[in-house]
Amino acid sequence: MHDLIARAEGAVQISVEAKGAGVAEQLRALPGVRSVDQVLRGEGRVAVTLTADGSRDLRPHVFELAKSNGWTLYELHQQAGSLEALFRQLTTAAPEEGVPA
Repeated sequence: MHDLIARAEGAVQISVEAKGAGVAEQLRALPGVRSVDQVLRGEGRVAVTLTADGSRDLRPHVFELAKSNGWTLYELHQQAGSLEALFRQLTTAAPEEGVPA
């Protein structure tokens, strides 16, 4: 639900998949990042979804981090919130614990 509220408030989500040391920790330190979700993939890869305020494009900063830290970058894209995507998430999401359906 946090991601839905953030997207409704002008946030963007940035998906990053990379192989390297400290990926999620260093991405979390970027200015404007509200939250970081990570999923470990095989072979040392990590998929990270950043929720950030929409005030500036963080992709160039993510790229510079990858370059300066020697990460192998497999994916980098940004998705702005849309009413259609928000509706789809609301109508297909499983109910949260403790929240009546």
